[in-house]
Amino acid sequence: MSREGYRLANRLGENMKPLYYILDENHNVVVEPDVHKWAKQFEDIGARIVKKTNLADCQVSTVFLAIDHSFLDDQQPVLFETMVFGGEYDGEQFRYHTWDEAVEGHKKTVEKCK
Repeated sequence: MSREGYRLANRLGENMKPLYYILDENHNVVVEPDVHKWAKQFEDIGARIVKKTNLADCQVSTVFLAIDHSFLDDQQPVLFETMVFGGEYDGEQFRYHTWDEAVEGHKKTVEKCK
């Protein structure tokens, strides 16, 4: 979602930040005010996986979080996360704003773990 799109979505309520997000068919982030529609997509973990890579001693997993993990009201939503499970970098975590950032971050994390 662009910063302008985020600003428009942020006008949904006075000083209220959107809570729920889904992905459209092109992996664009969309504000979803209907919690039932959001929950339906959220429970489909396959739809939220950006990329998973199994290496010799660890797994690198990047997913769409579907809930904003930013801390500041005026910050662009943080909606994607890469985590390392196992190996030297076990527990390392990186977060992103967009699908494209998440794909690039996944690649970099896999290279780091090799």
